[in-house]
Amino acid sequence: MKNLLFLFLLVISFNNISAQTSKPKNNSSVRPKSSDDVKKDNRPVRPIEIENLVAEAYYLPPEFAADALMRLAKSKKVTDKQWKKELIEAAFRFAAEAQQPTRRKNANLGTYSVDTNSGYLSYAFGQNLDKLSLQNRAVKMMLDLDKQRARELFNEIPAKLNLSPLSCDDALVYDVSEFYDTLRLVAEKTFSSAQIEQGERMQFLLPYIEAISSHAQIVPALKVVVAVKPALSESLILVSAITQSLKNINGDDRSFSYELVRGGMLREIFQLAQTLEQYQISSQSLLKEYRAYLQKNLNDSRCADSAINNKAVLSAVLRDSNSFFFTTISLTEDDVKPDEVLGKAKVYEFWQSAKAKRLQTLIKELRFGSKTESFGDEDENKPLIQAEKLTAEWRGQLNQFLNELEDWRADDERSAIDYFHQKQVIYMALAEIVPDKATRTLVVRSWLTSLDDASIEKQNRIEWRLYADYLLKFANNLAPEERAKTLEIISSSRNSSLVLYAKLTQQQL
Repeated sequence: MKNLLFLFLLVISFNNISAQTSKPKNNSSVRPKSSDDVKKDNRPVRPIEIENLVAEAYYLPPEFAADALMRLAKSKKVTDKQWKKELIEAAFRFAAEAQQPTRRKNANLGTYSVDTNSGYLSYAFGQNLDKLSLQNRAVKMMLDLDKQRARELFNEIPAKLNLSPLSCDDALVYDVSEFYDTLRLVAEKTFSSAQIEQGERMQFLLPYIEAISSHAQIVPALKVVVAVKPALSESLILVSAITQSLKNINGDDRSFSYELVRGGMLREIFQLAQTLEQYQISSQSLLKEYRAYLQKNLNDSRCADSAINNKAVLSAVLRDSNSFFFTTISLTEDDVKPDEVLGKAKVYEFWQSAKAKRLQTLIKELRFGSKTESFGDEDENKPLIQAEKLTAEWRGQLNQFLNELEDWRADDERSAIDYFHQKQVIYMALAEIVPDKATRTLVVRSWLTSLDDASIEKQNRIEWRLYADYLLKFANNLAPEERAKTLEIISSSRNSSLVLYAKLTQQQL
């Protein structure tokens, strides 16, 4: 009876979720099959503990569900190839509903600390839990199981990415390198020699090159064209599409400056030019268009904190670029006169409020002692040894710190998410400092309570997950007995995402 009830709930769960997400006309391959289904098909029995985890995953926020299902698909306990494919396909569907559409990364403006709202958001994006990253992860996993199906899934991702121009307020830029790396793999692994000769691979690649609309796409797209080692006929068509894209892209100095100075754009243009020369095709048309692209965008509106404003940086860019223009006219600094200089990125430093500064000072005293001369440079200070942290004095400092931490409120900070980031960093440091199991258990329970905040998980999923993941990694690195106890505590959380991730950690997934 329990098995029948479980199967009924599992099917209902899938139907509810799939109604909210896009799916192919025939969605039977997405539905997880039960142990009874597998036995009838004469396939390996599906472990009930894994089936239970799959069922729980279906109730998580979409990006967590997608991530969990792909972790399960990689499990050694999932030996049935068809089941792996079903889990990956389901993950692909969930990924479409992820809160963040595209990964972003720090623009490395050079004038800000990493302890900022944008710096920590960049760390959160590094988990690759955005829609595009998750879908590409699913496609790559499917490539190892079913190449044709992997290409079909990739074809469901629109060739034209929604990368609206950034403003100078933005401190993060787009990172679509994973998308183009997946495009490369699909192009390399899913076309036979005969299909390549017939032009099918070129027809597959061409829409993705023609759809380039952002500076952020140029470098990864160039890498694809060079990496697939295109035939002569493919090269002519693909390079023509790239030069047309260079003509069409303008504006968005934030993205342009990053790709030009730090993204390796010139290097990739050079690689493509070399590829053309290998076929005895003149690269002058490509280089001429690149020069025009440079001049057009260097003279567009510029952000006040753009790296290209530095004269030394600009001189280096022009010098290196001119070395590739052979018979064309060189660009000089006199050719670079931006229309206007706009504002700077809106970046907010952490640890600025009175309470945040106070807690930061106290946590450093707990780590290094109250006689530390410079709290800002941990390399110059030796952490307290275990014996020093077992004294009554240190315990008194810890109690004082915990009381002040308890009194700290979101209203004390610029925003709830800024408060959340700083408080999580405090817990990360505190968990590493405390000297004994009993105190660590108290810290973990308090940390867990702070992560139970449903509003943060709902509104800022990848940022919430950043610290949930850190807590689980911390627990997983403890000695076996303490590890088991700590993961058991996390498994008792009121937060279903934490509960499932704790179970996956227990299963070494």
